[in-house]
Amino acid sequence: MTRQDLVNKSIDKLNTVKEALELINILEYDECIAVLTGTKNLPSEIHSALMRRGKEANGGKTTLALAMAGIQNIVNE
Repeated sequence: MTRQDLVNKSIDKLNTVKEALELINILEYDECIAVLTGTKNLPSEIHSALMRRGKEANGGKTTLALAMAGIQNIVNE
């Protein structure tokens, strides 16, 4: 899975947590926030990976926006 696959929207479905984690590793900061705010009922492993990647993509800093997106994901119904 590459960044180009993501840009071309050639990824229809993720079949495993491993594939999801692989995709998360190529996301940018804003994309991590978008995923967190646009989803619900994520497995904790994926939620943690998104938070970790968002922080890493932002130079190691956890922002209020990232923290709020993480909380919003948890409380989304």
